[in-house]
Amino acid sequence: MASKVRYGIISVGGWARGVHIPNLNEIGDAEITALCSRSEENLKAGADLCEGAPATYTDHREMLEAGDVDVAVICSPNHMHAALAIDALEAGKHVLCEKPMGFSVADCDRVIEAVERAGVQFGIGLELRYSRFFNRAKELIHEGRIGQPRMAWSAHHRGPTLKTKWRGKKEISGGPLFDIGIHYSDMLPFLLDANPVQVSAAAAAFDDDGIWDCCEAVITLENGAICNYRQTLMCKTGLDTAVYVLGSEGYLHANMSRRQIVVASTQDADAQPLVLDLPPGGPVHGFDGSLEQLQTFTECVRTGAGPPVGADVGRRTVALCVAMETSIAEHRVVALDELG
Repeated sequence: MASKVRYGIISVGGWARGVHIPNLNEIGDAEITALCSRSEENLKAGADLCEGAPATYTDHREMLEAGDVDVAVICSPNHMHAALAIDALEAGKHVLCEKPMGFSVADCDRVIEAVERAGVQFGIGLELRYSRFFNRAKELIHEGRIGQPRMAWSAHHRGPTLKTKWRGKKEISGGPLFDIGIHYSDMLPFLLDANPVQVSAAAAAFDDDGIWDCCEAVITLENGAICNYRQTLMCKTGLDTAVYVLGSEGYLHANMSRRQIVVASTQDADAQPLVLDLPPGGPVHGFDGSLEQLQTFTECVRTGAGPPVGADVGRRTVALCVAMETSIAEHRVVALDELG
């Protein structure tokens, strides 16, 4: 391998230019050697942001065949993720694919088969799992600060602007659960370190654009904990993005909007809440965890260690989204093992 891990980015839209390019510029062991987009305007804008002088392509297959890329980063609209990932894997590239891995469990299984054939590193862009903030919350839970976790709930609220452009087209984005909600529903099994086993969900739409405006799901985890996930696309005023975990000895409240973790526990002698305000640090491109994800993946490519957020996690998060969508459509409880 070259002295640096060479990255090629497929699709140079806003997320690539605003998140992946500036973050990769900060990683000493990484360099961007290629960009691919059907938009000449996006190619030029992306190349201008890179520290080096990447080769530019309008056909991803030409980029994959050129031989100057170790890792392909899939930043396309969601409906193209699985197919582009498979193309990159079949070309022998390591792949970091934005979420979701696909729109179905079958999509994910095809990607997993390609990963196994290629024998390369594969990561999914669920960067909140790399977040210092949520990992600190998980540490506090695993330290037993709130006793045995029994219940958790997560809320994520956005305004109707999310429904504009391609994100508002379900055939392209997969809908709100696959597009944005996948990050926050995933926080529940991540923090409690247990996989979901069944889901009951409902949603409501207040216009005729084909995208629902609010959704709520009750998710049962394999350890018996009951979780609630709530998402809205009709919030025109600020509401916090937060996760609560209720345990046998107290609770944890991780407020991402305020970057604050509050722990209240009967195990504390004075029974006073522990409040942790995390410093903002340097500028954040993307989510808290976006830079750490790329740093970790670069190290995995260099050392051969498997990434902590790999294809198995990608499949489970998609299965959870499929289960919620199925429950909404069929008005019933859905067991995840129904999905294969």
